[in-house]
Amino acid sequence: MEEAKDTLEKSLIGGLPNDLEAETNRMLLHLALDANDFAEARKFSASMRASNPVDVLCLIDAARIEKRAENTVGVSLLLDEALGYISDTTPHRELIELANSLYGAERFTDAWPIYEKVADVKIASTLSDRLLFSYYRSGEVDKALVACHDRAQSGDDKFATQIHISVLDEIGDLAGTVSVAESYIAKHPNDYEVRVRFATILYRLDQ
Repeated sequence: MEEAKDTLEKSLIGGLPNDLEAETNRMLLHLALDANDFAEARKFSASMRASNPVDVLCLIDAARIEKRAENTVGVSLLLDEALGYISDTTPHRELIELANSLYGAERFTDAWPIYEKVADVKIASTLSDRLLFSYYRSGEVDKALVACHDRAQSGDDKFATQIHISVLDEIGDLAGTVSVAESYIAKHPNDYEVRVRFATILYRLDQ
């Protein structure tokens, strides 16, 4: 880690293009954060934000520092500020990092509209799983059900199946949960996690 830090600091002394300089400072910030050196990380963060106050990635990095420092109020304020700078022209990288930060802070209502800009919920991936889970946790029942139906109907997508069962259960459609669980178990008879949940549902239905 010290060798990496030394190399990065020397590269800054030699002069770098603006975009590369920003990435170098970001790497130094992350190295400081990995070492739990919050003072050093905040120093880099303050410098980067001073040069570009509306940069979303700088605000996300600042929020990460405060999260590690267990400053929940600071995290919330920084993520709120970052949200204010989102537009139709915001690069995907910034959208993804902000959505992931909001997801990590369990701000699912703020996260799902951003995930929608960068992920297709019908295609299984880490981002689409987070979008689907954010729908569920935000109470976006209709969106969650449509997405789950598209992904879980094949009986192969465990994550979508679990969310589908949870949503149907919460809205009181136990018959629907039976249908979804049966489709999945027919293809995955040895998935005991889903089988136990299925058994619980059948018990509640006196079956």
